[in-house]
Amino acid sequence: LKEAHGSPAERHLAEVLDRLKQGHCHADFLQFCARAAVAKNFDLEEAGFLLASTEYPSTDMVRYHAILDEMAEEVRMQRGHEGSPSEIRALSYVLHEKRRFRGNRERYYEAENTYLNRVLERRMGIPITLSLLYILLGKRLGIDICGVALPGHFIVGWQGQFFDPFNQGRLLSAEACKQMVESLGHEFRPEQLSPATSRQVFKDVPKDFWA
Repeated sequence: LKEAHGSPAERHLAEVLDRLKQGHCHADFLQFCARAAVAKNFDLEEAGFLLASTEYPSTDMVRYHAILDEMAEEVRMQRGHEGSPSEIRALSYVLHEKRRFRGNRERYYEAENTYLNRVLERRMGIPITLSLLYILLGKRLGIDICGVALPGHFIVGWQGQFFDPFNQGRLLSAEACKQMVESLGHEFRPEQLSPATSRQVFKDVPKDFWA
């Protein structure tokens, strides 16, 4: 192998090993989904990074857990700096003003918006993945942030208020949520403002994963 360094043979071997590893990551995710299928709720962070591993099998996901830890610490410092601000206000400031996370409007349907590692790298995503960041940071900080699976647009809830991570964490009233749902061509029902289950957060995962 030393003589083959950089050769087509070495590259081919690396590709084979990568495909084998990818198959292993798919298996890990399928096993997780099998367990999650019979559970009311499950670890969203584990699910998010296992899903990312199916597409990026050679990526060390541990460092992304560390990035989330760093961001949570920044939120703690922001809260201390401002005195006693709203926890979610400090979280939104760190995510959107300091870290510059934003909704990917130009390429909304780009696959990379789905994978948590790429969202953290590129600092942009879609409503579901940006909302997931709020939820995961909230868990680290002891802030009870829940997902809210509105038809056509995922948001988060906290203490009876609603926030839109795709739009810089803007505050939404229940009436604004109703208007948004109806503007997207869906019927609004008050129960749609209830906290989402883990399954609802990952509802876009192909159904065969949940078999």
